Amino acid sequence: MDLDTLVTFGTPLTLGSLQSLDVHATALEPFRALLDRSSCQLQQLTVGLDLYEKTKYDDLLSIFRLVPTVTDLKLITHGGLAEPRHTVGSLSPADVLPSLEHLAIDTIRMRDGYEALLSVLRTRRNPNSGHAVLETFSLTLLPHRDPEGLLSSDPFPEPVMAQFRDLAVGGLQIKIRLQAEYGYVHLLANLGPPTELF
Repeated sequence: MDLDTLVTFGTPLTLGSLQSLDVHATALEPFRALLDRSSCQLQQLTVGLDLYEKTKYDDLLSIFRLVPTVTDLKLITHGGLAEPRHTVGSLSPADVLPSLEHLAIDTIRMRDGYEALLSVLRTRRNPNSGHAVLETFSLTLLPHRDPEGLLSSDPFPEPVMAQFRDLAVGGLQIKIRLQAEYGYVHLLANLGPPTELF
């Protein structure tokens, strides 16, 4: 669904039976308004953020609070966001997406800044946290160019991989992929117990 087009036409849509939604937008407010009007029982949600603005953290928070029934979430962050910590932070509050069991994030490859992500994953694995226990996590790192325009060839940080391994030992199924410039995807890690959904 192209929400930017819907906004252009001023369509006051209501989708009360909606269970799955894939949205890519530069402005999240129309998406939030649609979900607020619809009061749907959304289960699968993909949010593509093409441009990052500081206000999007609060926008994501307000959207996620409107859809507590989401069990499968995919966040795609491209453009100006060089690390997912700002977006991932919107998953931290206890009242956000309490039914979430499957999380996938596609973001630009980075050297550090994984602390916020690891913290969210640990909290979501805790059965006493007040929400569903996260079962699967997928991280796809997209090519990142340095200031000279060359593709980054930094290895995935081993201390971070060790923390992902610890989460996998605790039962979280984790896949980490590195995507090359021409779409080739290299599976960097497949950790944890196998599941039918993953």
